[in-house]
Amino acid sequence: SQTLGIPLLSGGAVRFRLYSAWGLSTSEIAGVIAFAGLTFWVGFCALGGICAFTAEMLMASTGIRLEAAESRRAAAEGDAAEVPEPQPALGATGDAAGPGDGA
Repeated sequence: SQTLGIPLLSGGAVRFRLYSAWGLSTSEIAGVIAFAGLTFWVGFCALGGICAFTAEMLMASTGIRLEAAESRRAAAEGDAAEVPEPQPALGATGDAAGPGDGA
């Protein structure tokens, strides 16, 4: 039922139709639907936690977090290098070049 699209809406209906044809009662089908939904979300959250932990460990091992922390600290202390503000290109008349100026 996860491959039909919109599994939260279609999964229960597909399971109900299939399992009622096999002779299961409504309460048994509800138990199967609840179990399938619960195990899907538990697995989804577990996989998300594993991915977040792995990404955190990779960032820590490569020094990405340290570099980001140092740049934030330098910016807060005012030691960051001044980045010049981008200036618009000037046209032939000395004003900002527009799309029709051929620039």
